[in-house]
Amino acid sequence: MVKELDAGPIYFKSECSLIGRAQEIFQRSYKIISEMILQIITENLMPKEQVGDIVVFQRRKDNELPKSGSTEYIYNHIRMLDADNYPKIFVKHGDFILTFSNARIQDQDVYANVKITRDTQK
Repeated sequence: MVKELDAGPIYFKSECSLIGRAQEIFQRSYKIISEMILQIITENLMPKEQVGDIVVFQRRKDNELPKSGSTEYIYNHIRMLDADNYPKIFVKHGDFILTFSNARIQDQDVYANVKITRDTQK
């Protein structure tokens, strides 16, 4: 055990595509992780120390749709929170909250499903 998050020894790495919605990425990673666990158990693998540069990502704290950026930037914000039990990207507009899901990018434009609900916090 180590004090730092994700800094301990690892068994091995595997590739996982980051294309699509967060839910799709999670489903692909679950399959990969299950296969990795089986391999660790059946081959009696031992962990090894990690090597390489440390990369730290800040956890996002705000789920409001950015007011600027490229269409790809906006698309990525929507899709990376589009998973079960994740709070969706939203925009407050007057008495309403617009939440976005199922984004796709086409011809430099972003298309998404929008759910409009009354803002009960007002």
